[in-house]
Amino acid sequence: MRGKLRPLPLLVGTLLATGSLTVAAASAPAAEDAARPSAEAAQPQVVKGPSANHSTATCPGGTKVANGGYSVSSFAQGGDGAIHDYVKANNPVSDGTGWEAVMLDPASKVEAFAICVPSDQAPQVVKGAGGNRSTATCPAGALAASGGYSASSFAQAGDGAIHDYVKANNPASDGGGWEVAMLSPDSKVEAFALCGTPPAM
Repeated sequence: MRGKLRPLPLLVGTLLATGSLTVAAASAPAAEDAARPSAEAAQPQVVKGPSANHSTATCPGGTKVANGGYSVSSFAQGGDGAIHDYVKANNPVSDGTGWEAVMLDPASKVEAFAICVPSDQAPQVVKGAGGNRSTATCPAGALAASGGYSASSFAQAGDGAIHDYVKANNPASDGGGWEVAMLSPDSKVEAFALCGTPPAM
């Protein structure tokens, strides 16, 4: 998805000891400073999705996602305690309007969380090609502020025990994208990156 890249200082929220979330404001160019008063970036808003097998936290109108996560409310295990479940997707929605999380077992439930900021401060969502390894590469000059994954296939044993794992979910070493990888060579996953421009020095 293409869109205007946003400065990274507007994307990164800081959780304070009080539990509040703030966003650092980027400095306006010097020529513009005299023409208008400085203003802090709007406070981000945390939105929680419903408890469901596939949960989406949708940002309010006029806002888009800057980061996100999940909380599992039920999880499938075998009688011997073996793990039969996994969070197979934890990623921004492709159009930037929220965050989604999906459980492997259809009876399990998860809640997605989205950190939403004004649309003009939000990063651009970039999705990588599906494969055993996937890289979402930011446009030239942009860096990944965050990212996620969505697995389209997942290895399991006949009794339901999982034989797979998202073994990598990390920024690229040069900061220019997000990389993910599956444990099983036959499984497939897509990487997602939230991309913005670094601050001017």
